[in-house]
Amino acid sequence: AAGNVVSDQFNVRVAPGSLTIEPAALVIKANDAGKRYGDGDPALTATVSGLVPGDVFEGSYEVTRAAGENAGTYEITVGNVQLGERSNYTASTQPGRFVIAPIDSLTVVVGDASRPYDGTPLVPSEMTPIGLAPGDVIEVVYGGSQTGVGMSEGTITDYVVRNAAGEDVTANYPNIEVVPGDLTVTPAEAVITVDDAQKTAGTNDPAFTGTVTGLVNDADLGTVAFERTNAAEAVGV
Repeated sequence: AAGNVVSDQFNVRVAPGSLTIEPAALVIKANDAGKRYGDGDPALTATVSGLVPGDVFEGSYEVTRAAGENAGTYEITVGNVQLGERSNYTASTQPGRFVIAPIDSLTVVVGDASRPYDGTPLVPSEMTPIGLAPGDVIEVVYGGSQTGVGMSEGTITDYVVRNAAGEDVTANYPNIEVVPGDLTVTPAEAVITVDDAQKTAGTNDPAFTGTVTGLVNDADLGTVAFERTNAAEAVGV
């Protein structure tokens, strides 16, 4: 406290730590697609998400669908993923849907959506129309939401089809089928970090403290108490 150098009064031992960089996670999701019954398959594609800003995907993958030509829904899968030199990443895949629509019908596939819990409603925001005539577009009103952890249905509650001139041509599509999507909210990750503490042998333990990060609301975990997991009193860690 007086500013005197007393380093020679201590035996100092340095305990090295370790710095670990975990691989980032890539998600390769097959994009929804489809065709009208009797037409040829379009090119199947997928979307890569999770790249660190500035990185580009240099690997490869294959996108295929389940066999079948009758009207219905078939799974699109991503396989044979090669990350190339990108050892800083791991990769997971998510399937898509390939819908073969009946002749003279319009099928609207509502896209799946997922995210960790953040306290706000997750609502559908994407759809894939199958069977629109060239130049026609469909405008939709989405329905469904999921706020807490779990899964529910995302759908379409209203729609109108317009031609290139903006005219309402919905009457030209007497059979419109909506294929719902899944709205999935996964648990958010909270991190509880315990602060290091110390005392002199023979004295009482100090108050143990720590921090909690990642909560949507500060009180979501209630009161977090920090305590020692043993009653040892010998010098040591």
